[in-house]
Amino acid sequence: MLTVEKVKELAMKNYCKGGDTIIECYTDKGIQELIDNGVDTEKKLMDFFKGNFEYDEEHRKAALYYGYG
Repeated sequence: MLTVEKVKELAMKNYCKGGDTIIECYTDKGIQELIDNGVDTEKKLMDFFKGNFEYDEEHRKAALYYGYG
């Protein structure tokens, strides 16, 4: 079972791989709600990070395309 502190630790270790969303956007209460809503294992958290990274990457690509395309 994950704790808020463990989520923060893993988010920092994976900052450039989707963990930045946790560090920059989530409060402790928000992290606890994430855990309570099923992101309660390290595997699920890594999948969450991956989803955030892929989503952000699509936005970065679109910004580059529309900014310079």
